[in-house]
Amino acid sequence: MIHEILRLESVIPNGLGGYEAGFINLIYSNLLQDSALNMYKFILINQIDEELIEGIHKDGKKVYINIRYTGLKTSGLKNADVENQMRIDCIHQALVRLANLERKLDIVKLQAIKAKILKQNFVFQFICKTFICVKDKTISAKLIVYPQMHKFDYYVSIEDKGIEKCRLKIYTGLTGLYYFDAILSSGKWQHINKLIISGKRKEAEIIVAVDKCEVTFRNLTKYDNPPYFEMMKAEKSAIDREKAYQDWLHSLPPSQRAFLSYAPS
Repeated sequence: MIHEILRLESVIPNGLGGYEAGFINLIYSNLLQDSALNMYKFILINQIDEELIEGIHKDGKKVYINIRYTGLKTSGLKNADVENQMRIDCIHQALVRLANLERKLDIVKLQAIKAKILKQNFVFQFICKTFICVKDKTISAKLIVYPQMHKFDYYVSIEDKGIEKCRLKIYTGLTGLYYFDAILSSGKWQHINKLIISGKRKEAEIIVAVDKCEVTFRNLTKYDNPPYFEMMKAEKSAIDREKAYQDWLHSLPPSQRAFLSYAPS
């Protein structure tokens, strides 16, 4: 499974970090690992302004980088291409500084990663997990994520003897992997024509009928819709998201619910 080992954040108005940077975090994390540049467990790049101090702080294999990057997101009319190019430039500058400091990261490889992202216009797909059918190991299902600026689309690709039989969208989530284990981490074959995908929260099952190339969903909760499963979806209305949040809150143990609901007067 791929892991997020790099994250871009920002502490300035109209900064480059946050929700819309999630897909670039995942792209960079995966390409760093593919290029054998995974000597750090986690790299946090923090965009700052002139009021804060630049620097690099290490905590074991975790690295925290403050970089003064003056390119801000455009105010008013947004230009996603320009913003994303600035995000890549900010990340690249920070990683080059780290490479120059410790001589662990290969700058040539870093340049190649930046060039690849721009050449492919930020369009990537990554294999999260592969579920091999126990009864017939020539059949497998690859769980694939397409990271995008405002959503992560997840697909399951069914392969028979290495040939893709069908590809089905199973979930559209928020921009990050923080909910992946809870929703999509487990895949169990009931037989060669039925795969069930679920997660640690056991709120819902995604049922893949291999012979029909169809997907259905099973709600395992007492609510109209599985709360966390719905809450982590992208492209939901504010009303539907609030409903999912309230259901999720209600599903928690009373002590946790009270803590999260507490609002001092």
